[in-house]
Amino acid sequence: MTLHRGLYDTLVTSSLARAIESGNDIAQISRLPNDEIADRVAEALSRQMRAILEMVAGEGDARQLRQLDLVNTLLGRVRDDNPRIAAEVDPVSLPVEILRGVYGTERPAYGGPQTGLSAPWLFTAGKGTPTLLNELRLEAAA
Repeated sequence: MTLHRGLYDTLVTSSLARAIESGNDIAQISRLPNDEIADRVAEALSRQMRAILEMVAGEGDARQLRQLDLVNTLLGRVRDDNPRIAAEVDPVSLPVEILRGVYGTERPAYGGPQTGLSAPWLFTAGKGTPTLLNELRLEAAA
């Protein structure tokens, strides 16, 4: 790993620490405040897991099954090694599905906004892209 000169805001991993130690440049490193550790480590885990899951071989349902097996094995290990937090570990169910809404006896005419509720979305007013007003209307109607 080669470090280029400039500003960084990156959690120090093992490979990054080796790159810092092997380089001749001065690196500015500071301890992370305790109230930021969970978020920053979770971000690092998320990035690494995304890359690992993308590298899982196979196609279709077989690949999905291997990806979920990997994730659920990791979660199971966390649960088994940490009995105090075991109740918080919640493996992903098969097949992978997203809960989009819970309704009374009638399903609404609209199923919610096209952009979803959890992922960030930048409204650009581009042709063929959802508009903010329409997405708000769909969310309110659901």
